[in-house]
Amino acid sequence: MQRLTGIGVSAGRVSGRAVLLIQRAQVLRYRIAAKRVWAAGVAPVFVTDVTAPDLVQCDDFKGSTDTWVGRYMSTLGDASDGSAPLWNFQITGFDSTTGTLTVFPQAVLNEPSNDSVQPGDVLAIRSIATSAGVDWVEDTMWTNSVFAKIYGKTGWDTDENAGRVCRILRGTGQGQIRRITQNTNIRLYVDPPWDTQPDNTSVIIIENPDWDAFAETSDLDIPKNGIPMELRMRLDNLADTVVLVGGFAVDDQGHFTVEELACFREIYIFGEPPGVRAVGPDPGPWQALTTDQTIRCDTSANDVTIQLLPLQSYQGRALYIVNDTGPNNVIAQTVTGEFFWDQSTSITAGPQETMTITAG
Repeated sequence: MQRLTGIGVSAGRVSGRAVLLIQRAQVLRYRIAAKRVWAAGVAPVFVTDVTAPDLVQCDDFKGSTDTWVGRYMSTLGDASDGSAPLWNFQITGFDSTTGTLTVFPQAVLNEPSNDSVQPGDVLAIRSIATSAGVDWVEDTMWTNSVFAKIYGKTGWDTDENAGRVCRILRGTGQGQIRRITQNTNIRLYVDPPWDTQPDNTSVIIIENPDWDAFAETSDLDIPKNGIPMELRMRLDNLADTVVLVGGFAVDDQGHFTVEELACFREIYIFGEPPGVRAVGPDPGPWQALTTDQTIRCDTSANDVTIQLLPLQSYQGRALYIVNDTGPNNVIAQTVTGEFFWDQSTSITAGPQETMTITAG
């Protein structure tokens, strides 16, 4: 089957759905499929703040002594509107004290909008082939301090990725997919050997060997190109994970687009967070994240301020804020231009009081 052109994959976080937008019709049916990505890079974190158009701050990077300059970085937006924008950058500078990454191109447009990186977005520093052989590839940055902070270990456990799949997303060897036979803390051994040996331009991810979910259209009769359509798929069991979504054409014999030639992109499926975050006694302001379900505030030293996300972030869910440690207040602030029900821009919870933030 020839390569299918003009397929774009986007995603929404509502109910864990993936959406495929298709603009070509010379096939019988279309299929979308999704699988879990075990490693989208060497450091998956959430954006804490964007302090300038080219400055992205992540608290998990504070104190890191690793070499981040020169690495590729991708971010997935808080896609409450269903667009799930994906941005790719190169890191040109790093401030370890504040955990701030300088990126190119700029992460914020002249008029910030859903097309700009925002607090709570998912960020991944990409894995590249720092060295490779006929049947192996490694990235020395699997041992970085941020990875250790998140996973509690230095690099991968021996053979923990055996049986999974290594895919080259871009750069030298793009499109190659190989089964992982064994691994060290920084090296993956693959089978069969590479057709084209990867190098430091090769961006690599580790994924499930099989597709976890798929959806397919009925037989189509679309007379010409350029007619968009939407196909939805539920991904309830893949919440809070990075997911690879692919678009495939299906002919009247049931043949699919060859996987190496299909169109893919990664999305992050936002779901209800599994835990509770504690903030304070530093007064902040502390930035609320899309992963927050409950924020417990330590007001033992002073008032603590919580900077809320835009109202649309709370559609379909609630944020519970608790002032349960200390005699001072918790102050929740809206983003510029948004208001509470009484037209105020802040609300206060005293000692032992709580507040629930929902969309109205």
